[in-house]
Amino acid sequence: TTCGNSVCDADETLATCPSDCAVTIFKTKSKTNSNSRGQMFTIEASTTSEVRIMSFDVVGKKNANGKCKVFTRAGDYQGHEEDESGWELILDKTVEMKQNVHSNLGALDRDVTIPT
Repeated sequence: TTCGNSVCDADETLATCPSDCAVTIFKTKSKTNSNSRGQMFTIEASTTSEVRIMSFDVVGKKNANGKCKVFTRAGDYQGHEEDESGWELILDKTVEMKQNVHSNLGALDRDVTIPT
């Protein structure tokens, strides 16, 4: 592999090739006091490099353990919100959450790669 090719290859890490393996934080546009039980969003890669999703953070509404599930599907979620087909469960675990504090869910069962 080649560091600097805009792809974080399997043998590269943030420490060995920061230009290819940069960690980027994305925030959803959810309201902090909403009573939603989940978030759906679409991530699109730029034309220059793919995106690899390895984990998520959640913010607790209160101090408690919370059941967290992460699903993925190819393409857009719109039009598939109520349709179970095409969705893959890639995380299902209980997470200790603190009120208004980011808690990392840990590694997903598999990384999700979004091609350019």
